[in-house]
Amino acid sequence: MVNHPHRARIKDWASHVRRFRERHGLTQPEFAGLLTAGQENEVFVSTIQRWEYGTRKPPPYLRLALRDIARKLGETPD
Repeated sequence: MVNHPHRARIKDWASHVRRFRERHGLTQPEFAGLLTAGQENEVFVSTIQRWEYGTRKPPPYLRLALRDIARKLGETPD
């Protein structure tokens, strides 16, 4: 079986997103709501689930939103 670097990066995002959400005591719907604030498009719970299951990773504009939320919650983003 061939290892795919892209798949490994998605799995890294999956664990990072889930740990971040759980560390701050947020449910998936609450986390989706935080990410939706200030965005043109709504972030659905199913989107959060895809990130956490490792089937997708956040697009660049939402990675920036994640970074902003981390700063607001007093964290230094990785």
